[in-house]
Amino acid sequence: MIKKKRQKIRKAKLKRKAKRKKQNKNGLVLAYHDYLEPFLSAIESDNKPQDISLYRWVHQPYIEDDFKPQIFQESNPNSPDTLKRPQEGAPKEVIDEYTKWFTLSHFITEQDAINEWHRNLNKNLSKAKSPEKRQGAINKWITSKGDYIAKINYTKDCGLIGPSEDAVHKQVYIYSGVDVVSLIDKDYIPIKIDSYDAP
Repeated sequence: MIKKKRQKIRKAKLKRKAKRKKQNKNGLVLAYHDYLEPFLSAIESDNKPQDISLYRWVHQPYIEDDFKPQIFQESNPNSPDTLKRPQEGAPKEVIDEYTKWFTLSHFITEQDAINEWHRNLNKNLSKAKSPEKRQGAINKWITSKGDYIAKINYTKDCGLIGPSEDAVHKQVYIYSGVDVVSLIDKDYIPIKIDSYDAP
């Protein structure tokens, strides 16, 4: 009885794997595949390859963290091993919450990137009361997130682009081997975000 059950589970897994392979006709594999492979069907149902330009916060000059998912950035206290991996058959929302840790977050417009940068900084500043603490919070934010905006031009061979849930952000599941730095628009002059201290 147990042996039959195991065979049935193994057969179902192989069937799903074959289906995913068929879905990805271009033969490209997602970066961080070891974490994402069990959830490819869910990822590919909502995220599609497309030609699109998006914006991202960066440092000047660029640092490695500028082009890594947040879970792999040095400033992040978590690691992939601290994430709760969804069980097979978990609700789609749970799977999405997990897999988005392995994406690069972008902004749809330059203005969205500026507005969100200030909104997040101001959240941190609300806890800092003295001028010294406020300046310290600004410096820490800039060190962590950067204070420039880069424009990144994606093509269908670069990754899967997600829909926007808030009309501001888009998540990108990068394909393995894609160098995001090489996708930066060379004709776009990175914009420095003014770190004015909003009240």
